[in-house]
Amino acid sequence: MNMNSEEKSSKEVEYRAYRWRFMVLLVLLLLQSSITFQMQMLPSITNVVVSYYKVNALAVNWLGLVGILMSLVGFYPLTKAIEKYGLRFAINTVAFLCTLGACLKYLALGRNFFWLIFVGQISQSISFQMILFLTPTLAAVWFKSEDKATDASECSAKIKGKY
Repeated sequence: MNMNSEEKSSKEVEYRAYRWRFMVLLVLLLLQSSITFQMQMLPSITNVVVSYYKVNALAVNWLGLVGILMSLVGFYPLTKAIEKYGLRFAINTVAFLCTLGACLKYLALGRNFFWLIFVGQISQSISFQMILFLTPTLAAVWFKSEDKATDASECSAKIKGKY
């Protein structure tokens, strides 16, 4: 077979794998664990939240449903934004939105600030949808083909652990 010069040059390119990529994957794991905990924290104690904030149980259950709603509404635009702006920007945005959501929830200690908890939950839901796309993308881009199966199984285990 006759190969042109582009095919030859693509086969000759060798990529280096750096060890710090595991540190970035660990940071993503910690971010996803933090977001998952914070998203499930308040809906799991519905009776306490209902009595403290004087809201009905449906409003508290919507705190848990907002993540699923964001999956339906925002997954495609968020994945396109990640592809457009890159992985570093996406990781920084995820960390910022997670921190913003946690701070908003912390500031909502007053009995009439349930709406602020809801805004914080939306912020964390957006970051959760972004991180669901980031982990398999990093596994596909940064890891060798023999490591991808392990990384993909870890990603799917994390996703299954959420639901």
